[in-house]
Formats: sequence, structure tokens, C-alpha cells
Amino acid sequence: MNIEFNIINLIDILVVIIVFLMLTTYGTMVGTLRARLPAAASGEAMRGPAPWVITVGQDGRVYVRHRVVGDEELTEELRQVLAHDRELPVVIQADQDLRYATVIHVMGVAKAAGAQRLVLATAAPAPEEPSSGGTVPLK
Repeated sequence: MNIEFNIINLIDILVVIIVFLMLTTYGTMVGTLRARLPAAASGEAMRGPAPWVITVGQDGRVYVRHRVVGDEELTEELRQVLAHDRELPVVIQADQDLRYATVIHVMGVAKAAGAQRLVLATAAPAPEEPSSGGTVPLK
């Protein structure tokens, strides 16, 4: 019995798999929104149910689940979500270089839609540097 192994077909399949992985990975990387959040001197991480997140970019655009929405669409989506859970926290992630009036406007839209628990997202405070006169504990 003579078995012939054709490697050309395996290379074709491998190329298709590589292209598929490249396309799906690119889609997950493009879908992320970066917002430079202001730091807070104190605060704590949220606990409880997963919040509903509104992101306001540096350009002032409002994003919900990585897509741009207007005031009417934001209001309608919030009303639908809050119909199931009135106490659901609504987190507003706004870039620190954004105008104050834009954040207040988004907060007003959320309140008008029925949001009762509004939270402004902040970055974690920077760790304090030890003073030069004290001792630093080793980890």
C-alpha cells in the first residue's frame, strides 16, 4: 500500500485559518474605546450587578456598547434597560479633557430616562511614593 501525503491542501486550510484569526482579532481590537478618566483622591470599586456604561469620548460623541448614539436613542435604550431594573447603576465614563457641560448634558439625558443611580467613572488614584526619610517594606 502506497500512501501519498499532499501538503498543498493543508497549506490552503492553514492560510484560511490564519486570515480568519487575523480578521476576528482585528474586530475585537477596533471595538474598544479609550477614555482618559480623571483620577480621584479616594473612592472604591463598584460592587453588585454589572452597570450600564455610557462612554463620552474626547470629541463629545456618546457611545453605548461601542456605537455612537444620539440623545433620543440613548433615552430609548436607557428606558428599556431600566424597565427591568430601576436600581441598575448607570456609569458615565467621560474623558478628562471633555467640557463639563457635555458630561452634565449626558447626566441630564440619563436622569430624564429614569436613571436613579448615576456614577461618574474615575481612574484609580496613583500610589503614593514613600518619603525619603522612612523605611520601605520589602515584599
